[in-house]
Amino acid sequence: MRRLLGPDSLDALDGESLFYLTWRWAYLTAAIPADEAYKLERAFDVDLGRLCGPRGFARQSGSNFTLLGPQDRDRKGLKLPASPPMIDILHMACQLWDAGRRRELEAVLGATGAGMEPGFWAMARALAEILPDGDRERTMLRGLTGNRDALSEAAPNSTLLSRSEGGGEAVEGDGLAAQGAGAEDDGEHDLQFAQDLVEGHPGAGTFGSVRIMVQKAWARTARVTWRCQPR
Repeated sequence: MRRLLGPDSLDALDGESLFYLTWRWAYLTAAIPADEAYKLERAFDVDLGRLCGPRGFARQSGSNFTLLGPQDRDRKGLKLPASPPMIDILHMACQLWDAGRRRELEAVLGATGAGMEPGFWAMARALAEILPDGDRERTMLRGLTGNRDALSEAAPNSTLLSRSEGGGEAVEGDGLAAQGAGAEDDGEHDLQFAQDLVEGHPGAGTFGSVRIMVQKAWARTARVTWRCQPR
């Protein structure tokens, strides 16, 4: 895994993103039994119950758990709080890329700082390499990462989300909705940018606020994943 991401990028990932990445690395798109899911939950100090909620990326069916890719998550319900998990930013970015919402995509990458964060792109690339050919999530990730340079360059200069002069926080509310409404819309009800889509991002550097001890977590979960590593 460290070879896939690089040491610096691995250290930049938050607990929920590491949880998601490890699950994909170990089990791909398969459902897993509850005891395996709970081991990962403990290893990365996440709340599996919350992740199975309406805005989460996991689902429970009986005694099994599955992960939701960006194609599976509710496009209208996926919203980013302050200091969002990187996996949520990535899933939103995949949805916007897939829908052809380039201006909104640049705005999200700029407001969260993800467009300039190497760890974000390393995670996207790693997931694309892990997932099998023909997988819908892999296709979305490859499209997004294939345009990394252009998106990284455009994100800081995006005019969709302006920043306040003093604190550097993204201006939310009417400004986002009004400017987004002017763009050509191939499916205006597919991805509606609600006024509270981005709920006050601190911008670049947000990823350092909620981190776990990465090496310790990987050591704890190694026993869970070694036998399921894809070849």
